[in-house]
Order: sequence, then structure tokens, then C-alpha cells
Amino acid sequence: MALALRFAEEGEYSSRACVLSYEDEPVVTPAKAIFRWSKSVRDHLGGASSVAVKRLLVATDGSPQRFLEALTTNWQLVGTLIVTDQAILPTTLSTRPATACQILSPHPVDHASFGADMAVIMPQEVSNGSIWRWTQALHAHLPAEEVIVFDSQLSTIYDFGGYANDGEPMIRMLSSASARDAKFERLVPALETPRYTTGIAAALLTQGELRRRRVRAFISLRSAHTTVDESARSFGPLVSLLDLPVGSPAALLPTLEDEFNVLYT
Repeated sequence: MALALRFAEEGEYSSRACVLSYEDEPVVTPAKAIFRWSKSVRDHLGGASSVAVKRLLVATDGSPQRFLEALTTNWQLVGTLIVTDQAILPTTLSTRPATACQILSPHPVDHASFGADMAVIMPQEVSNGSIWRWTQALHAHLPAEEVIVFDSQLSTIYDFGGYANDGEPMIRMLSSASARDAKFERLVPALETPRYTTGIAAALLTQGELRRRRVRAFISLRSAHTTVDESARSFGPLVSLLDLPVGSPAALLPTLEDEFNVLYT
């Protein structure tokens, strides 16, 4: 940014006063992403470190996490993915609710369908400086043919001419070029201007474009007064639309009217 200086000497003074020396700069250690498979998966893989996945479901923290946790109640914990700059949350011996990013599978490792679907549930937001390392570790251990991301954003960021349905959350979609599908584009409206999201969802979409991967992000647009449960229920119509291999709890199953309101508004 250019500065309007009255005298040339002011520029020299400002540079001496404001620029830190190398000795004064804090030493910041880059965060590391740590992926760990469960013992059963490690034994199954032998010397390998990755599992080829046909479809990977990723839920960011908040209402997407709540939604995917409800759908994967009976899924098995097969791995974890953390970054070293994340806070350590209080936890118990129980695996639910998650306190660290969990990798879940509906099938045991010795099942023929192991790897057909897997879920990644994130109970914490990943810092901006660690997002790229997190996504690189995810792709290195879980190379997926298709990635589906569930995300949530405030509706005030986007321009769509007013919030409909008395503040009810609405589902919108962004997808990489390789994932364009007339069926989804017809049923789920594209995200309004500006067509962007943030965090892990944005990183996965970007990698989808760069590496020509099939990536779709389904985003629940909420108001400041929308509760986590209300936003989580807005993802309900996607259970049948995406043909998820799980049974949805009754609380998440929408009526036909709800499906119309959420997807077509």
C-alpha cells in the first residue's frame, strides 16, 4: 500500500522504526499433519499406507459434523488425522462425540466393500496455515475417486435477494469441473455470488480443480439465528439424493415439502 509522505526523510524513518530485525522475529515452527490408521487397518495394509476410496464424505465442524455423525453412528473408527497446532480437547474413552478428526468406515477392513465409502468428521476448525498440509495428508492416505464435502456458511456473505422461508437454512452446491453433473445442477442450486467458500471445503475444491478430481461441496446457508440442529437437518434431503449407504435417523428425514423448500428455494 502506498504512503503519502510529506518529506522523503519520513520514509527512511518509518522503515527504521517499523521493520523488525531477524533477531526480533518470533520463530514459528510449521504445523505437521499426522495421519494414523487403526491397528486392524495397519495389519491389513502391511507396508502400504493408503486405502483407495471410491467416495469420501467430509464434514466440517458445526452442523455438517452433527449431520454426518448422526448418519455414521454404526460406522467403525479406522483412523485419525490431526495437525500439531490444534488444541487438545478434553476426551473420554468413548469415540463419540469426536474430539479429533476421525476416519470412519461402514465396513470392517476384511470386508469386500471396505473403501467403497469412508467418512471424515472434523470436530475442530483447521487453521489457515495448516489447511494445505491437512488436505495433502488426507489425499496421500485416502486417494478418492469422488469427494463430497458438507459445509456451512452465513447467508449474509452471499447475494441472493433476501433470505427465504423465514430464515430456514438452504442448501447450495459448488463443484469442480470434473464433477459437473446435470442431475445435481438441476436439483441443487449453485451457490450465489460470490461463489466461494472457505477453509477445508475451499481447499478440497481447489485441489479438485488442479488435479482434475471429482469434488462437490454442499453448503448449508444459515442466518445468525439458525441453530446447529436446524442447519444439520437442512442436509437431510441429500441422504436420498446422494444415495448414502446409511439409514438416516427420523429426526433428519425431511418431508417432501421440506425437500422442496431446502433444495429448490
